Amino acid sequence: MWWAAAACGVASGVPMLFQGTEILQPGWWHTDQYFRWDLAPENGLGTEGGSAPAIEMMKLVKATLDLRKEHPDVCGHDPQVVHQDEKNMVYGVRRQGYLSVLHAGGGQWGDGEDRYEVKCGGGSKAKQVFNSMAEELGGWDASWTVKGDKEIKIENGGLRMKLPKWSVLVFKIS
Repeated sequence: MWWAAAACGVASGVPMLFQGTEILQPGWWHTDQYFRWDLAPENGLGTEGGSAPAIEMMKLVKATLDLRKEHPDVCGHDPQVVHQDEKNMVYGVRRQGYLSVLHAGGGQWGDGEDRYEVKCGGGSKAKQVFNSMAEELGGWDASWTVKGDKEIKIENGGLRMKLPKWSVLVFKIS
């Protein structure tokens, strides 16, 4: 569910989540069942009430909506699949000046030689603008390839990155 909510952030069209997804409401969604307010934080995205995973999920949903608002080309038209690794379940989708990396597998790549390379269809450098496994979203701080205004060099048409399991990463390419 976590990965699917993050993937909605980079999909074209209106992001659609079922009632309760944003707070990790368990079970099958049904119109006869009530929203589980006991799982939701009492004060919006605060830390009062609700469970820690529900709070993190709400932050993830908000972060994906903020991504779409701040970087509208991320979910623009004419996507190009520039990387497809079915074995590791890693896919790279390029839209205008952005590369979205969707990792639907349990493998993980870290620093140094262990970084994962995604073909990105051009450009000379990249800035990471989204990480579904960021610490504030329930992941860990070291999952970022580059953070803040730092950039990473694109070499031979590929971007070498840290790739957390079950993640969605977005890079602005220039």
